[in-house]
Amino acid sequence: MNKLLFLLPLFSLSLASCIMIGKSKVETTDICKAGERTVSYAEVSDSIGGKTTFVLNENVCIETIPTEDPEWNEIAILVEVTTNELPKNEIIAGRFLIGKNGKEVGHMLLSQSVWEVNKENDKHYGFLRGYVKKSSIDRKTILEEIIADSCMKNTSYTVKHFEPVIEKYNFINYHLTSLIEELDYPKEEYSNLSGIVEFMVEDSWLSDPGSDRLSLVFRNDTLWGIVHKRELKISFGTEYALPGDRHLILLNDSLSDASKELLKFKTQFYNDLNE
Repeated sequence: MNKLLFLLPLFSLSLASCIMIGKSKVETTDICKAGERTVSYAEVSDSIGGKTTFVLNENVCIETIPTEDPEWNEIAILVEVTTNELPKNEIIAGRFLIGKNGKEVGHMLLSQSVWEVNKENDKHYGFLRGYVKKSSIDRKTILEEIIADSCMKNTSYTVKHFEPVIEKYNFINYHLTSLIEELDYPKEEYSNLSGIVEFMVEDSWLSDPGSDRLSLVFRNDTLWGIVHKRELKISFGTEYALPGDRHLILLNDSLSDASKELLKFKTQFYNDLNE
């Protein structure tokens, strides 16, 4: 079990001086609130470059994660499972796919097993998984692209500027000083991190549930740094490698004492998680 799951209760879910955040995990009932969307008719394959098993309509909400091939993403979509399909947990070829909202989302070409079937009221739902070309995903619905675009529009952003995306993606809020104290790290080694506020969004249940996908680090109410696991490119700032294939981007900041302490803290934190 990822140690971040143990640490999550330490994170404050309220922002007394800022905003309310909401739930820390996306439930299946609102899984599309922050999911990516298809930009056009999308063919979904059983493997990277494999057979097309089903197709999705335009603007359909999906859960996605990167793969080892930068041109492909793994995806999952929640669809209705009929009574006839329940015994084999398999979506039958030739039928239309119906999403959680009761609307048609695509068409099944080849029969395929469905994952995590659950009953809600009088209907059953399960996840279809597969692979799509990255070009089939609307980049404007990808969190990392949203953050990068926001940073490119201006070099100084407050928490209020990011409030819509923080609320939409259910970011968890915590103060670094409180976390440092709870972790029993030496306070004197991180004395310059007082007042630093961080907003963290968990990774996809499809990828690494309980782990962090992306964090926004604010200093004096201004975006100071970004911690990310998935690709995120901006044309300014300095990027540093962190454990677990993460990276820290420091925006408009030389390697000050506070920057060095943040880099040290993040390195120690993620090393401890990986033990």
